[in-house]
Amino acid sequence: MALTPAAIKIVKATAPVVAQHVDDITSVFYKMMFQRNPEVLKFFNPSHQTSGEQPRALADAVVAYALNIDHLQHNPALNHVVELVAQKHVSMGIQPAQYDVVGENLMLAIGKVLGDAVTPEIADAWTRAYGTLAGIFIRREEQIYAAQRAVKGGWNMGRKFRVDKRVEENAHICSFYMKPEDGGALPTHEGGQYTAIYLKTLPNLGLIAPRNYSISSRPGSDHYRISVRRDESGVVSSHLHRSLLQGQAVEIAPPAGEFVLDKAAAKRRPMVFLAGGIGITPLLSMLHEAAVVGKDQHITWIHAVMSGEFDPSNLRQECRDLLRQHGNANCLHAYTSPRPEDSGKYDIAGLLTAEKVLKACNNVTDADFYVCGPRSFMVALIPALKEAGVPAENLHFEFFGPKVRGI
Repeated sequence: MALTPAAIKIVKATAPVVAQHVDDITSVFYKMMFQRNPEVLKFFNPSHQTSGEQPRALADAVVAYALNIDHLQHNPALNHVVELVAQKHVSMGIQPAQYDVVGENLMLAIGKVLGDAVTPEIADAWTRAYGTLAGIFIRREEQIYAAQRAVKGGWNMGRKFRVDKRVEENAHICSFYMKPEDGGALPTHEGGQYTAIYLKTLPNLGLIAPRNYSISSRPGSDHYRISVRRDESGVVSSHLHRSLLQGQAVEIAPPAGEFVLDKAAAKRRPMVFLAGGIGITPLLSMLHEAAVVGKDQHITWIHAVMSGEFDPSNLRQECRDLLRQHGNANCLHAYTSPRPEDSGKYDIAGLLTAEKVLKACNNVTDADFYVCGPRSFMVALIPALKEAGVPAENLHFEFFGPKVRGI
């Protein structure tokens, strides 16, 4: 059903009411969908449901779409969200049929929460609005799937790789070097992109959603490297640390993701990379590209961890060697809670702040800032950098998991 001017008018008029109840709507929606369509459980990370992150992200997306439904063409904000979500959907193997499931359950949830306020005319308008949005995503995802297949060695969804090597970076992080099992070509990823691990099932746990892990290796290598932090409450990371050994097979998705280096800007502006903890993984791969594309630009690199216990030694050395070869760079390490035995290993003590960042890069705000790390790291730094004068368009960042409200 096409999105008519009358439907647009109704959606705009009812958007404030939906916004007031959107958290309830999305909560009911997920419960309803998982009960009525358990086959979609394999696409969802249960920890994101338990924490409320996934429902909040969907709620924000629904409201933003409804409020901007009359400005769908040439809308940079919508285009960014579409690209972000479409890339993640492709990594998980989402197909058009799943959109029908979501649409049906979303409309049922709206009706259940809002009751008789949802007249046939309102239901029709919101159904048309959802169908239009689903069509936007489906078309973009079809383009990404086609592009993945078109490159040499390309594929869609799962392909078998073997673990060529595994390296314990520290007691918390393990790197897995993976090569195609068939010995075929390996498409070059862009620094910052991720792959998805397809475990499908785990003993005693049943279906497992694909998990995205940033590719930390140099683009153009003969392998993909993922560096996984063990989360004691995370079933997949714990399984990989415990059970994915050298020589074993694993099924992974092709590289995906829109958090990549702005190569045109890298030729003309300085770059600042701010990594918190495991956020080093996409930024390290990106740094390899930046050192080549931005060979004439200054690079500031800061990696923040709690202490030397959490510093991934091999990845740290890789950064230092790369920036030493680049020549025009600052390579700094921040320890938020350094131990006595960490003396001489770090350059910045305490929490990394915007003030410390700008001091490290000589107060240059007209640079491109690439930021990735834990939620608290991102929430503290990104707004503070904006307040300190860094233009919003120069701030590039990625959350591991659903995006935080207000960032």
